[in-house]
Amino acid sequence: AGSYEAAGEYYYNQNYYNDALDQYELALKVLPDKPAVWVNIGDLSLALGETQRAILIYEKALKMDESNPFIMYKIARLYRDQGNYTRSLDYLNRAIELYPDYSPGYIDRGYVYSKQYEYDKAISDYNTALAFKQPKSKFLGYLYRGWAYFNKGNFRQSIRDYTTAIKVKPTFAEAYDLRSLSNISLKNYKAALKDADQTLKLQEDYDLAYFHKGQALAGLGKKAEAIYNYEKYLA
Repeated sequence: AGSYEAAGEYYYNQNYYNDALDQYELALKVLPDKPAVWVNIGDLSLALGETQRAILIYEKALKMDESNPFIMYKIARLYRDQGNYTRSLDYLNRAIELYPDYSPGYIDRGYVYSKQYEYDKAISDYNTALAFKQPKSKFLGYLYRGWAYFNKGNFRQSIRDYTTAIKVKPTFAEAYDLRSLSNISLKNYKAALKDADQTLKLQEDYDLAYFHKGQALAGLGKKAEAIYNYEKYLA
C-alpha cells in the first residue's frame, strides 16, 4: 500500500489527479480502513471539482478516525462554501473542542459567524485566534475582524485592522479596497481615493475599486471623474 500511496502523492503533486486517484484506489484494496487514504481521495475529488463526493469521502474517513479535527475542518470548509453554515458550525465546534490551540479553527468559525451576521461572536473568535500570535492567522484575523467591525459600524477600528493586515501582506488588493470603503463611511475621501488607487495598481481588474473610487471622487466634488469611474465599474 505504501508504494501506491507514494505514487499517488507524486501524481497529485504533478496535478495528474486521475492517475493519483488510480493509485490511491489500489492502496485501498490493500488497506481499506486507512483514514489517510480516504482523505487523499477526498482531496482528489475536490481537485476534480466533485465537492459533494469529497464531503462524503471525508465523512467516511472521519468515521474511521472520529477524533481527527483536521478532517472536521475540511468538511466544515466545504459546507461553509456551500452556504450550509449550520452544518459547518457543527464540525467547527467539534474540531475546536478537540484541538483548542489551533488558531485557524477560530478564524474559520469567526468567518461563518460573520456570514450569519453574528459579528460579536465573530470578533470574539478572531480575538482568540490573534491571541495565539501565530503568523499564519495574523493576516486573516485582522482582515476578517476589520470586516466584522465595519458591519458593526465601528469604521475606525476596521481601518486599524485593515492597516495591520496590509502591513502583514502589502500586496493584497482587497485589503486596500476594504479600507477605502471604511474611509468613505467616515467621509475621509482623500484617504479613500488613495486606497482605491492602490487597489487598482495592484489589481487593475478589481471592479469594485472603481465604484469606491467614484464614491471618493464624488465626495471630493469631482463629479465628472466620479461618473467616469462609475461607468468603468458598470462596463
